[in-house]
Amino acid sequence: MFFEEIRTLAIACGLDDLGMTQPHFLQQDATYVDDWLAKGLHGALHYLEQNKEKRYDPSVLVPAGKTILVGVVKNTNIKGDYHRHIKSLLYGLGNELSQRIEGFKPIELQHIFCDSAPVLERRLAVEAGLGWIGKNRNFYHHSFGSLVHLGELMLDIVVPRKEPPETYASRCDSCEDCIKACPSGALGDEWNAQLCRAYHKEKCWICQTVCKYNAI
Repeated sequence: MFFEEIRTLAIACGLDDLGMTQPHFLQQDATYVDDWLAKGLHGALHYLEQNKEKRYDPSVLVPAGKTILVGVVKNTNIKGDYHRHIKSLLYGLGNELSQRIEGFKPIELQHIFCDSAPVLERRLAVEAGLGWIGKNRNFYHHSFGSLVHLGELMLDIVVPRKEPPETYASRCDSCEDCIKACPSGALGDEWNAQLCRAYHKEKCWICQTVCKYNAI
């Protein structure tokens, strides 16, 4: 079963889009995050200091994993808790695949994540050909903007594809609307979590709502 067929099935299951990549060591992200942590810009997000080997390399997190399917759901389509909603959609997709792919393990034996494991979701979404990471450090889907949530289904089989994934360079260009709009100055060359209002549990998403790509 080709990826393109799985993507069509995923959309039928309720996901808004699906991409695919393979697990490997994310060297660029590892270097950046290690430096960012060393500067203390993560504040009290101490969990980011843990399980770094798994965060930087999904094959360490799931040794048997050979394929990562990255699902996208627009915020407007989320019902209730987004973790549960997206996981339920990925479980549904996994069940459909188990009926169509010979030797596919039961969905209970597969691995599904949604902001709940040491996974660099935004980078995986980029590598899966779904979009880019903006200056506000959020993932941008090439058609839906950044008002989306991500989830991953890791499979222990290699899924072939008919065409290589799309590659989307950042479309931010010289625009700095999000940086200028940030009321606490948390954005710039690096994101300072301690200054970010969302970090302090405030519902402040101006760095996303001001963006032209979220007006699509």
